[in-house]
Amino acid sequence: MITPLLDKYSPHGLVTDPAVVGLVTTTVTSPLGSCVARHMPRRTSTRATIFLHGAAGSWTTWTPLLQTARELGIDLGHIVLLDLPGWGDATLTSDRADRTVLAVCTLVKDMAEELGYTEWDLVGHSLGGFIALHMASIWPQSVLSVGLVSGTTFSTIRSVEHPVRSFSELPGFTMLWRVMQFLAAIGPAGPALVRGFDAIGLLRPATFPLFRHWTKVPRS
Repeated sequence: MITPLLDKYSPHGLVTDPAVVGLVTTTVTSPLGSCVARHMPRRTSTRATIFLHGAAGSWTTWTPLLQTARELGIDLGHIVLLDLPGWGDATLTSDRADRTVLAVCTLVKDMAEELGYTEWDLVGHSLGGFIALHMASIWPQSVLSVGLVSGTTFSTIRSVEHPVRSFSELPGFTMLWRVMQFLAAIGPAGPALVRGFDAIGLLRPATFPLFRHWTKVPRS
């Protein structure tokens, strides 16, 4: 028998207030920038499930999953939902040359240890999957498991390094990546432009490469 909740695509929208899902906020900074965590207010274990969002995402990416798991009685353990440097409420302040995968991984590690967690089950989406795999290779004694949701791998790397030559591999990603670069370059006008696209109903069609059934995704 299929649980009715599981029979519906994307049954929940995004939650933007951590208090609604019983979480509190902690920020850790480094020369790279900051990492912002939404996590449980009390820790009773040294093991955490750390969720790493993809490019252009934030901690809210995982709130529909969190709500669904709770409704189904699935225990995700001590959850930590992150805003990675440069996304959501987290800042990115370093020079471009210092913005390495290792620097991001180290900041995630620092956050986990700041919260008192020394054992990690990592769940990563897209860019977050790449970070999770890299962390597992560096700190195998701490990373107990890795779960990937459309994890970034070699085809994405090739598309970034050689967008013209490798365009046919991931055309949707390559175009969206270029759009994100443009939005970042125009500064404060970027968010205004995105809101304008949303107001006239073009934002969801423009992001269709990110979703299997983009027409069913909640507007949040």
